[in-house]
Amino acid sequence: MTGPYAVGNRRLFLTDPSRPDPFTGAAVRWVPVIAWYPTAGTGSPARYLSGNDSFDSTMALELTNKLESRTCFNLFGVSCFGVSIANTLHPRIRARDTRAVLNAPVHTGLGQLPVVVFSPGFGMPGHNSAILAQELASHGYLVLTMTHTWEAIVTELADQVAKQNVPAVDQQWAKCLNTRVADAKFLLDQLPTLPNGIGAQADLDKVGFVGHSYGGTTGMELAYQDSRVKAVAILDGPVGYPGTSNQAQDHGIPQPVMLLSGPVDPNDGYTTGAETAGWNAYAATNHGPLHRFQVAGAKHHAFTDIGLLTTKTAELCGTIAPARAMELHPRWTRAFLDTYINGAADPLLTLPAADWPEVTAI
Repeated sequence: MTGPYAVGNRRLFLTDPSRPDPFTGAAVRWVPVIAWYPTAGTGSPARYLSGNDSFDSTMALELTNKLESRTCFNLFGVSCFGVSIANTLHPRIRARDTRAVLNAPVHTGLGQLPVVVFSPGFGMPGHNSAILAQELASHGYLVLTMTHTWEAIVTELADQVAKQNVPAVDQQWAKCLNTRVADAKFLLDQLPTLPNGIGAQADLDKVGFVGHSYGGTTGMELAYQDSRVKAVAILDGPVGYPGTSNQAQDHGIPQPVMLLSGPVDPNDGYTTGAETAGWNAYAATNHGPLHRFQVAGAKHHAFTDIGLLTTKTAELCGTIAPARAMELHPRWTRAFLDTYINGAADPLLTLPAADWPEVTAI
């Protein structure tokens, strides 16, 4: 964290009684959120995955199996391929602490705090962008990282770990996107009343949205429908998605937009966010500030914590040094938010950026 403030962390297990869960039919939709915010408090660090040891075990195992394709792991530590679980993502996230203070009070001496809502990529829990959330919070933002229950590989709820409901979400892009947008709208509705003094410090006129991958698509569709969102940053994601109603892609939005993508190289056999088809359509319909950047050597998870934590670095993160990637994407996201949410123009957005030669305009 590079900001002047210590960071607090509090888990908020919100429920939306106004709509049934589209994946299970339950009467109430769970919308779990982790709040990150500046604090003057001190205390024990918040854990990376959950506040419960048994939850951590389950969550770490599921994430390792899905993200690193370790399909045979069990809690006894050996896969059917003879790979020790110690040589995987599992121990890197299982007992990991964040640098945030668990349940610390929100800082009340800074006035109302600009808000950032974060949505992860398809199947990902919000936990996996904790580095970004802590960096923004250390600079005075209230960051709310969502996990989309039953779509995510694992979701921490108040009394259980909800695993991905594969039959309900597989290839169900429209259902998932509509659910994500509804989750985010519900969270915006709840902003003023978030507990433990958090809502009281939220500046409702300064709300930005950041999304990785499908979370970026979520932010664009939300911004098209809801003017409370003042700017959208997309981390290696599409502006629209096949099989969904892509109103932002097709009609444009007036809010400022930033895409921070892996490299545009049609010959490398890897599709980055900027290479998805919707961006050509959006460039013709956009009617607000648009910044599009590519990061040399970066693959998809270079824009999440997983790029730093995985043992499959080249496959998931690319050739960029993981530590560099973890410095880069929070710094550029903050430059965008400072410019368009806080009204403090950051020259980083006007290339060239001498300290970041791997970033060029698209």
